[in-house]
Amino acid sequence: MDARRGVKMFSKVSVPIPQEEEIRSGSGSDEGVPVVISQPDSAVSKAYCDVAQPWCSL
Repeated sequence: MDARRGVKMFSKVSVPIPQEEEIRSGSGSDEGVPVVISQPDSAVSKAYCDVAQPWCSL
């Protein structure tokens, strides 16, 4: 399913899709710099690291 269809589906059922300012604002993401590099201490970076951590032990 592509992202546009997913957004459309969630808007039909009134489920908001939050977008963090750090990711949207072009804090480096548009230039190819991941938020975990440009802002390593941010809540978003920590969330990404928490999700990725279990994969490190595989």
